[in-house]
Amino acid sequence: MRHYDFIIAGTGCAGLSLAMHFAQHRAFAEKKILLVDKEQKIANDRTWCFWEKDAGLFEPVVCKSWHQLSVYSDDFAKTSAISPYAYKMIRGEDFYSFCKKELAQHQNFTWQWGTISNVKTSQKGASLLIDDEEVSADFIFSSLPPKISVQSHHYYLLQHFKGRVIETENAAFNPNVATLMDFRVHQAGDTAFVYVLPLTEKKALVEYTVFGSKLLS
Repeated sequence: MRHYDFIIAGTGCAGLSLAMHFAQHRAFAEKKILLVDKEQKIANDRTWCFWEKDAGLFEPVVCKSWHQLSVYSDDFAKTSAISPYAYKMIRGEDFYSFCKKELAQHQNFTWQWGTISNVKTSQKGASLLIDDEEVSADFIFSSLPPKISVQSHHYYLLQHFKGRVIETENAAFNPNVATLMDFRVHQAGDTAFVYVLPLTEKKALVEYTVFGSKLLS
């Protein structure tokens, strides 16, 4: 059975961020680390936004940042400066490419593609199946979706996103101000809002978000 010091199961935002921080710290320079996922991520399949005070590890691939944010409801509107923070956006394909290029410089990282299953732990360590092969590690960090056992006394909500990058003929956006939450949309029994992240005066990511108990098509 192959054995590693660490296995990172899932190479999305969480898994690759962890791997990048491992790569920056000399304490992990001699550790054998396996990154495993179902398939390579190369498409611009999503964007990530986050708060940060200063330039961070992923600053080279920040495609846009805002220092003012707006919030709206039917009876409230406010735009505020968020200094010393900035609200930053990273595109998926830029993030994947940046991380792969950096991790390729560290020979202690190994990549493998396959279906992950049967993640388990014990006092001796941890293991998982990659397709039909069992691989072990001292520790496994998994960002795979958990299997939730529904309990009657708990409340469960699903979060849905649907967004489009739109472009207008005339200037329609203030590229210096992002709309973090706009609740002036029909709630339909759930909690819903729109956020608008302007890239230029004519181009913005407009995304609808809803929290509810039902899985939407």
